[in-house]
Amino acid sequence: MNYGNLKTQKQIKQFTRSIIDKIGVCGNIKNQYPGEYDYITGFLFPRHPEYPEKFMNLKNIGIKKNTMFKQLEVYIINNNNSIEAVSVMNVCISGKSANDLSGAMRFAIYPQIKYFKENLKELKCANCNTDKNIEIDHTVIHFIDLQKNFIKDSGLKPPTCFKDTDWNGRVFRDEDSIFENEWKKYHKQNAKLQPLCKKCNLTKKKSKTIFINIGTSKPF
Repeated sequence: MNYGNLKTQKQIKQFTRSIIDKIGVCGNIKNQYPGEYDYITGFLFPRHPEYPEKFMNLKNIGIKKNTMFKQLEVYIINNNNSIEAVSVMNVCISGKSANDLSGAMRFAIYPQIKYFKENLKELKCANCNTDKNIEIDHTVIHFIDLQKNFIKDSGLKPPTCFKDTDWNGRVFRDEDSIFENEWKKYHKQNAKLQPLCKKCNLTKKKSKTIFINIGTSKPF
């Protein structure tokens, strides 16, 4: 498999997504797709910030459908046959730890995003008018800026520990329900949403805000 020309994170992400989509759901990539196995374990995994410790007991890898967001994702199969989540599309490609607080805040407002999308009269990109690969984007105020503003305005102390899920993510614990519920209210009152296709969303001008990960959970 030729992947020596992959230079940018965008190129790596596109190539990796094409491989995952080609393989589909599979519990034995090592034997069924040896070339793809070598790419994932030999090129992507070494980019993970917890390499090699996280992969010391790796026996095989598989792909399953995320039970929450219905996307295909890679998982590790350890020597004792236990399964462990690994963020190939984000952590491995970026080389940076996952932001647990940001992930939990995104999940908390997911019902609002879903409701907005399901109640649009037309599911078309607000920029180019295509109806292909539509995502929901935060317009006017970037999501990362909403996070920063909420933490500043609410005066609430952000949680530092989170619950794991079976769909490769982090969510708030029950004891942090006040922070979670106030964030939901804030987002509903202040967020402005729009449909964008994947291409327009990727090329949209990004916020200059740097959102610090203050969570203590390990990156997955």
